[in-house]
Amino acid sequence: MTYNRNYLSNGHFLDNIDHWTAAGGAAHVATDGDPHLGCAHLLAVGDSISQEFVLPRTRIYTLHYHIKEVGNPLSVGDVNIEIYDSDDTKIYTHQPSTTGGDDWETKTASVGLIASEQYTLKIDYQDSHDDDIHFDHVWLWEVAISRSSVATIVHDRLGALATDKGLSTTASGDLTEGDYTYAVDSGLRRLGAVDPVTGLPDIRWVEQNEVDDIISLVLTVMLEQLQIEYSVEVDIAVGPRRESLSQISKAIGGLLSGDAGAGTVIERDLSHE
Repeated sequence: MTYNRNYLSNGHFLDNIDHWTAAGGAAHVATDGDPHLGCAHLLAVGDSISQEFVLPRTRIYTLHYHIKEVGNPLSVGDVNIEIYDSDDTKIYTHQPSTTGGDDWETKTASVGLIASEQYTLKIDYQDSHDDDIHFDHVWLWEVAISRSSVATIVHDRLGALATDKGLSTTASGDLTEGDYTYAVDSGLRRLGAVDPVTGLPDIRWVEQNEVDDIISLVLTVMLEQLQIEYSVEVDIAVGPRRESLSQISKAIGGLLSGDAGAGTVIERDLSHE
């Protein structure tokens, strides 16, 4: 359980949908021609998969999953992701929507749950949509910090550098953290926060005592990127206005290789004309 960082079993659906109770026509799909090698397949209204689980601690948990609508976009209410307590009382409902286009989309939600309660998670095809729906990488875990929070903190710390380059944390397609997505991936890899099943960087593997580390690593990656971009900029002078852009690259280099050693970010005031 700890190795997989998932309080749900078989959330990857690599070979089957074991540990899940399937209803209607819900089934396992080995592959649909993309990197998701195995997923759960809901075909029509009434199809569902569900699983019971128990949690060790009372806290806020992150629910994560990948969803693909084969055909038209999903509207809110087409699919319900529900959590029931031991009395079969529905205590939580999450209703995703999608943009369609047969692309996988990543979704996350936060839910407060208590220890030792027997819960049931149910993914239920609710409304007639005439299209197949695929689910993969379904997990529930205590995440020390979210990817979006890391991106926001780094964006704020970059300050004027982020503003000058027009950087944004707004999601766009596969770039779930906007301009910071690849930096977050790189920071997770440098930290060793990688899912052993998929080999992909995964925020679940960041421990509570490593939150500052992942922020520092992502900040370092972004500064390295900005240093490269500014190193090819040309200094300009128009009347009294001067922009010494190449100097910014040198200043960033100083931040990256400060007194604490190469690769360490030393926070200092950074300004340019």
